[in-house]
Amino acid sequence: MLPIYKQLKVKEIEDNVFIGEMKIKGRKNFNIELLNDITDFFMFVFQQENHNNENRFFVLKGEEGSGIFNIGGDLSLFLGLLENKDILALQQYGRKCVDLIYKSMNAKNSNMTTVSIINGDAYGGGFESALACDIIIAEKGFNISLPEIRYGFFPGMGAFELLSKRVGFVKAKELIMSGKRYSTDELFELGIFDYLVEKGKGEEELLKVVKKERANQVTYNSLRKVFDKGYEVSYQDLIQTLDLWVDSILHISEHNKAQIKKVLRVQDKKATW
Repeated sequence: MLPIYKQLKVKEIEDNVFIGEMKIKGRKNFNIELLNDITDFFMFVFQQENHNNENRFFVLKGEEGSGIFNIGGDLSLFLGLLENKDILALQQYGRKCVDLIYKSMNAKNSNMTTVSIINGDAYGGGFESALACDIIIAEKGFNISLPEIRYGFFPGMGAFELLSKRVGFVKAKELIMSGKRYSTDELFELGIFDYLVEKGKGEEELLKVVKKERANQVTYNSLRKVFDKGYEVSYQDLIQTLDLWVDSILHISEHNKAQIKKVLRVQDKKATW
């Protein structure tokens, strides 16, 4: 029986190929309830029995028809915790994100393949969550950005480490420091995404990937480990970056707080509560 979550709709489209569609209440960001749902979903897939050395597939996608994959961290929560000077809660939120990123990065060691289907706009932590996956399938015509630098902090849940693995140090730094918005088409050309497909074709491409990998699963698993050599990111690396991220949040200026509040008002207009 498939698990039922409040903000994640799970389906199995083929044996041991599970898709979690983010059905987020309100702002389509990584609120704590969603983080808990995704963590539980990951463990559900992890616990499934392997058949004939075939990997289990853990797949995340945005809500169909919404035009949004995920808009990132819970900015409203950040501001509230700052007001209350609740540094511990801010660290705990960040730790939940890092734990999920690290699990996704290392699933291959347990015969799991992690996949993101970017079927909508992805900002900040939404983009980071996709980068942590073994395979990224992006649909054409959506916007991608790491906008944090514009608000006085930076993407602290692995963006730099994960981008560096895909496009190198210099380009990763440029993408983070610019805060610019890119199209999925542009980032595919840079080599950040593995596949680029027409809108609505993400799941169709996923099935092709599954078929290809399962025809030679051992080789694909081994190659991923080879590709990671020299680019390994430890849990401690991620935690050190997280600590710097928390510090940057704590030093956000009043001007930047006002900018974040403007962003939240825009997000509220687009949210379905």
